[in-house]
Amino acid sequence: MVEAAVQELAEVGVGGFSLNSVAARAGTAKRSIYARWPGRDELISAGLAELAITLQPPDTGELAEDLRQLFNQAVALLEEPRWSVLMRCAVELRGRPALHRQVREATVERSLKAVVSCLEEAHERGELREGVNTALVAESFVNTIVGFGTGTARSMEDVRAVREDLVGLLLGGLAAHR
Repeated sequence: MVEAAVQELAEVGVGGFSLNSVAARAGTAKRSIYARWPGRDELISAGLAELAITLQPPDTGELAEDLRQLFNQAVALLEEPRWSVLMRCAVELRGRPALHRQVREATVERSLKAVVSCLEEAHERGELREGVNTALVAESFVNTIVGFGTGTARSMEDVRAVREDLVGLLLGGLAAHR
C-alpha cells in the first residue's frame, strides 16, 4: 500500500491525496488501509518516508571521504522523479504544520544526524578545530546539495561536479590547525 501511496503523491500531491484512490491503486479495500494506518496523514507520511532522502553515516576514518560518500548518497537520492515529488509535497505540507513536522523529523532530521555523526567522529579523531557547530555545518552541507540541485538550469551531473569544491570548502573552514 505504501507503493500505491507514493504513486498517488507523485500524481496528485498531498492536496489531492485520496485514501479511496490509494485503495484502488493497491487493489484492496479502504478498511485494509485503516488496519495499518489510523488515517490519511499517517499514510501520506509513510509514502513520503519511502521517498525520503535519508543519509547513512559512512565510517571511512577520514572526514573528507565521509563527506564525499554522504554527498554521493544525497545526489543519488535526488534523481527524478523523486526530487520533483518531494519538492511539490514539501510546498504543500507548509499548510499542514503537524504533518510537515512529522515528515521532517522522519526524513530531514535523520539525514542531518548522519552528517553530524561524521563530523563528531572527525572531531574525536582531531580532524576538526575546536568550537565547530556541527549542527550548523550539517545543515549547510545538506542545504547546499539540495539548493544547488534545485537550480532549473542545472543537471544532476552539474551537482555532482561541485562535490570536490564543497568538500574542500568545508574542510578549509573546519580543519584543525596542526
